[in-house]
Amino acid sequence: MMTGPRALGRLLARTIACVALLSLGGCTVGPNYKRATAPVPATWEVAQPWREAQPKDSVPKTSWWTVFHDDDLNALETDLLAANQDLKVAFAHLDQARASAAVQNATLFPTLSVDPAAARQRYSGTRPTGSNFPLSGPVTAGNYSIPFNVSYEVDLWGSGPSRRLKPLIRRMPPISKVFAWC
Repeated sequence: MMTGPRALGRLLARTIACVALLSLGGCTVGPNYKRATAPVPATWEVAQPWREAQPKDSVPKTSWWTVFHDDDLNALETDLLAANQDLKVAFAHLDQARASAAVQNATLFPTLSVDPAAARQRYSGTRPTGSNFPLSGPVTAGNYSIPFNVSYEVDLWGSGPSRRLKPLIRRMPPISKVFAWC
């Protein structure tokens, strides 16, 4: 039995050849394969009472009930939309989502914070000093500070929120289409 790099190369070549032959053998259909024929009608026949749809894209989708020209129906639909709690909740959720998106978008911009402080303190002239130096009288001291902080996270590798949100934003329909029915 041979050992070494040549024997290992031959074994590898034989293994690859066997795997390739078995893979190609699995692709054959057989000697007597005939494609099945299925009858396909030339036209689509629709039995009664069904009929083919006739889309009316020109009819406005927002106030569909106005097609009937009924003042009572128009008044009822207007009252219904005004009192519909589900619509009010949906619009509240939409406002909440917009506010949440605005908060998330705020992280894309630099932040600036300022925390000014002022303190004034008067020390007594008779306080103990803890040293041999006598006090000359009361002392007033002021401490004023205006610290500020500027921060910004630079997205060097493109892993920030803008990269994660782009596919989602591209797939979202405009709000006018989402609420076209109301």
